[in-house]
Amino acid sequence: MIRLIEKRNFRNKIEACWDISEQLETCIKNSENFAKLNPYTKNVVNYVTGKKYLGDYIRMWANPRIELNKGASLFLNEDSDMWTKENANSESLKLLKEECNLFALHECCKATYNLDSLEGNYEIAGQQFKKE
Repeated sequence: MIRLIEKRNFRNKIEACWDISEQLETCIKNSENFAKLNPYTKNVVNYVTGKKYLGDYIRMWANPRIELNKGASLFLNEDSDMWTKENANSESLKLLKEECNLFALHECCKATYNLDSLEGNYEIAGQQFKKE
């Protein structure tokens, strides 16, 4: 029997991750470590902790051919130069990660958007996101 994903459950899952995004935004906005970052890193941090990332993550989940942008990929890989280069920017980024738990939204997305957590017909839901 085919049925669509329960809208209420899906909305609750999105709202839980939105709440995390809002908490991150508040923490980042008030952080001195964020103010010390270079403009490129600031843009990446704002993207990976913002609501736009949530929508993009769902689209990537629904369509594996869509790839994460380069800055976000570097950010999510703690072995990348963004994290490992010895400079003030990477130090501020590490301190900001400790202060605000920068990976919280990504972890919420990974935990929320997987086939085990959704109920119903996944292919139809994926097609909906592809159309948008």
